[in-house]
Amino acid sequence: MKDIPVYRFPGAHARENGELELYRASNKANAACKEAIEKAISEHYYDDVLHKEAVAQVAEKFGYERILYVLAITIRQKDRDERFSPDNRRWAETVPVMENPDPWGTDRNCYLAVNSHSVLVDLFTKLAREDAKAHERESSARGSLKSGQSETANIPVYKQSAEYAIEHDELPTYRESFRVNMACRDALEAAIYESYHDYCLDTGKAAAQVAAQFGMERVAYVLANTVRAFDHDGRISRDNKAWAQTVPVCTDADEWGHERSRYFLVSQVNPGLVNLLVSCVREELAKEKHAPAKRPSVLEKIQKNKTAIQTKTAEKKLPGQER
Repeated sequence: MKDIPVYRFPGAHARENGELELYRASNKANAACKEAIEKAISEHYYDDVLHKEAVAQVAEKFGYERILYVLAITIRQKDRDERFSPDNRRWAETVPVMENPDPWGTDRNCYLAVNSHSVLVDLFTKLAREDAKAHERESSARGSLKSGQSETANIPVYKQSAEYAIEHDELPTYRESFRVNMACRDALEAAIYESYHDYCLDTGKAAAQVAAQFGMERVAYVLANTVRAFDHDGRISRDNKAWAQTVPVCTDADEWGHERSRYFLVSQVNPGLVNLLVSCVREELAKEKHAPAKRPSVLEKIQKNKTAIQTKTAEKKLPGQER
């Protein structure tokens, strides 16, 4: 079930777009993941400690994306349960989860909520988030060894709304870009966390690390959306707020009027650190913009002249003179 994609749209959307098989397969895997989490908590809670092996046991079969999706659904379904930490509550709101009403108006997501003790689910969520971050950093490190530039850097940044994408038959492109935006958000948060030491953020290292994987355009796009959402936060400088307004960002509201961009906001780190990173990214963008055009090498000039001479020679030949 680890290879089954997490389908994040409701049943009505799947039916309208001919994706019921994807929806059903994902929903079945979600239900199985929920039961696996309950079993893992039961097996690995002893001596008043929930051991981290509980997360590894479920991740091996379902992967971290589905685990976090089911946990986010659980916390949002139990939004009045104060046994969940404020940090986990805020995190759950950043995970893309759409309401999935049945014909009677009941949200089908309620059947995916983990039914273990809320305190243990909260601990499991904390462990799962930490493990997912560590796994992502390891994967990123392995990828950087194989290639200096990640394939995700070549995926175009789609800057239109979901409604526009549907009307113009570009929904797959929209979804792929949206998925990469969320991955970029996670990478930015991880990079800030890793590059902050002794009350100092190595902004150059953090920006270069994420730009190598996702490209500077996407990094700027995700950060611009974040700054726009934090418009009233005094920890973001006026210059960075003004810059964010110059970045093309369209309104992309869901069925309930909420901005879908909230799912890829860099919100799990201090806004002051985000502000420092934005300033660094702006400087890098300015350098790229004003960088002089690359002069051709001597070898490139020779090759260009050789090609031109061959072309002229071919044009001068008369019919019948070719050998």
